[in-house]
Amino acid sequence: MDFILQLPIFQLAAENPLAFFLWVIEKGWVFLVIGFVFFGIPYGWLRYLRGKFDAKREFTLLALDIPRNTEQSPKAVESIFTHLSGVPSSPTFFDKWFRGVMPPSFSCEIVSMGGYIQLLIQTPTEFRDLVEAAVYAQYPDAEISEVEDYAEKARGLKFPHPQYEIWGTEFDLAKKQYYPIKTYPYFEHSLSQELKDPLSAILEAMSKITPDEQIWLQLVITPASDTWKSDGEVFVKRLVGEDVKAKKTFLDTVLDLPIYLLRALGDINLLLGTSSSSDKGDKKEFNKMNYLTPGQRGIVEKIEMKMSKIGFYSKFRMIYIARKEAFNPARGIHSLVGAIKQLNTLDANAFKKNAKRTPNAQIFFPDMRNNKKKNRILRLYRTRARLLEPGYYGNVLNTEELATIFHFPTREMKTPFLRKIESKKAEPPVSLPIDTEPDMPNLPIEEEGRIS
Repeated sequence: MDFILQLPIFQLAAENPLAFFLWVIEKGWVFLVIGFVFFGIPYGWLRYLRGKFDAKREFTLLALDIPRNTEQSPKAVESIFTHLSGVPSSPTFFDKWFRGVMPPSFSCEIVSMGGYIQLLIQTPTEFRDLVEAAVYAQYPDAEISEVEDYAEKARGLKFPHPQYEIWGTEFDLAKKQYYPIKTYPYFEHSLSQELKDPLSAILEAMSKITPDEQIWLQLVITPASDTWKSDGEVFVKRLVGEDVKAKKTFLDTVLDLPIYLLRALGDINLLLGTSSSSDKGDKKEFNKMNYLTPGQRGIVEKIEMKMSKIGFYSKFRMIYIARKEAFNPARGIHSLVGAIKQLNTLDANAFKKNAKRTPNAQIFFPDMRNNKKKNRILRLYRTRARLLEPGYYGNVLNTEELATIFHFPTREMKTPFLRKIESKKAEPPVSLPIDTEPDMPNLPIEEEGRIS
């Protein structure tokens, strides 16, 4: 690869940047054509096919209610996410490029309508039985009911709006995705084993809003293959001093073909001045594990712990929407963002707001840019970004991290207005007729707070 940097054009860029800039302007159309052919056309084709495929799919929104006296910990919800990983996650080449098939996604949501809190899961209708089975396996006394999609009430809502104001963002990981966030085991007291549930702060912040306000929290997950672990494995090996060979790209293989040809014709080691294989065998690997600082050792353990569990591509979003007279960032934004920061660590990973999705522009037409971002984040939330834009599936979170963000409240949680079943229910008689058309309750929300 070094000889590429010795080509005249790259030497010109190093010696005379101005001349290189003029050359790019004169010959720039070549790069535009290459980029359009190799990137623009495939991207547009995938977008077109996935749009057609998504239009044919049906989705169901399920409201989840559990008994108030449940003794389950977030570990049970971790098992639910593991159960959901059984859906097909890798479409074939033909399905992807000729039918637009995408891996199925699930949207785990916590919604506060004027302080009334409900946990929901949106699932492809074909996997509804899978979701219900996963929940009932851990919470046999739970109640699951199909409800109206509250986000569809915002369809057609454009900002600026005469009555409503909105703020939203998408949370990304601050570091590489193989670094973990702080998970629920770190919130357990070492002696009493009591869980100081981080979800309680999130729900408490969501319960403090007025009837004219709404907070939506969304976690869209898509099963990931194990390839996301490769970068973390390389990082850990380098940190402990193991010899790691760089993975060759297709271009590297093409450039190495002349060397392979010469090696097939004769001994090329003398021509290249490389050492013999016996010399390489004398080199001993040096393991630095015993020389790592406590902090470095802890990082290695945390990364390896994250990679030991199943991962999901994840998109973590938040929406705060209210009537203009009730819009209060201190109550609806800062308190919730602060509660989410409980999951951040300085040595491992943390959640940060995506600047492209956050309406925080201050200069250069700020109102126009901010309104554009507001409409975009609302559209992404409402559609759950099911299109899975080519090349963007979100950051990978494992089942333990997902269960830390989204799980059912424990018995000790005292958050008001949180929907819970007051008591367990006995099984009905076997001879009791079954109603095949269950009621479909709407989320309770005052009429004056309804989005129209």
